Amino acid sequence: MKQIHYFLFLVSITVFAQPKNLIYYPDGKLYVGKSETIHQLNEEFAKGIPVYIFHTKSKDDFTTVGFKMFTNKPIWVITKNPEHIQKYVNEFNLLDFLNSWEFKFEIDRCIEKRNLTDLFLLQSLGKPDKKIIYGESKNTIEEWQYYSLGISLLITNSIVTRYIKVE
Repeated sequence: MKQIHYFLFLVSITVFAQPKNLIYYPDGKLYVGKSETIHQLNEEFAKGIPVYIFHTKSKDDFTTVGFKMFTNKPIWVITKNPEHIQKYVNEFNLLDFLNSWEFKFEIDRCIEKRNLTDLFLLQSLGKPDKKIIYGESKNTIEEWQYYSLGISLLITNSIVTRYIKVE
């Protein structure tokens, strides 16, 4: 029994002795709010808009950055090394992301959550290169094409409901 208590004591010392990752704003200022999970951070910082979660490539540091979807605009950073926040933010390559399998996964996730709206697209990507309207009044479906992304987004009632990736 003594060995179990000693083992638990060692485990607790080891766990609490580890540097804790803290939440920061992109400018390096420490976040002191109540959010404790990535989901809570997204709700607080992004208010329902899509956020892409980026994990840095550094093997010795587990830093996570939340970016506004379709942009390289950081929203929050979880790290134990706030002095390197700009380095971590710069590791994210937006063009690589937009052409990756992760991007396709994120689009699918947004469609499922129904949080990818026409207003968000306009704010993030600007006007589409081409816009096609199918149907009339309540049954209208819009197709927004963004050539630089190689993607067509189908929008029904202001929500993206499908996409077509054009390679």
